[in-house]
Amino acid sequence: MDQKESSSKLRTFLVIWFGQLISTLGSGLTGFALGVWIYTETGSTTLFAINLLAFALPNLLVSPFAGVLVDRWDRRKVMILSDTGAGLSTVAVSVLYFTGGLQVWHVFLLTAINSGFNAFQWPAYSAVTSLLPLPLAGVPHARPPRPCPPPGPAGGGGPPWCRSGKRSRRWHPRPSPGCSL
Repeated sequence: MDQKESSSKLRTFLVIWFGQLISTLGSGLTGFALGVWIYTETGSTTLFAINLLAFALPNLLVSPFAGVLVDRWDRRKVMILSDTGAGLSTVAVSVLYFTGGLQVWHVFLLTAINSGFNAFQWPAYSAVTSLLPLPLAGVPHARPPRPCPPPGPAGGGGPPWCRSGKRSRRWHPRPSPGCSL
């Protein structure tokens, strides 16, 4: 892989990362603001707690299936659809609020929809980042390389790729502190 191609891949990753950062922050701040709105409008801590449940329950119920489905689907499309769905639910809340029609049950429903989309967003994003070949993209390891520990019980032998006595060129996402790759 040449320098231009690795630079392009890193740029693409950074664009995706920044977009997901904005999306996650926006969803979190919207959820917080809606909880505050419910409390200021009603004065009820019970309704505030129900909104928290409307966020947590769909996420809890959908997440186990979302991870499996994201592995089978195109992760890029899943991220686009989940961000779009979460964004549309936020737009719906905004339209209802500015037209004066926002009610508590709207917030519950749209919070649950947003939570369902967010349940797909995180597995897709984390799967994409785990596939990124950082060393091939020109990003060095975070730690300086160290030799493999001595074999045997005293040295522990290090990770499996160090036990053969020769270094592996295979990249591992979390290098062991006792072995350079």
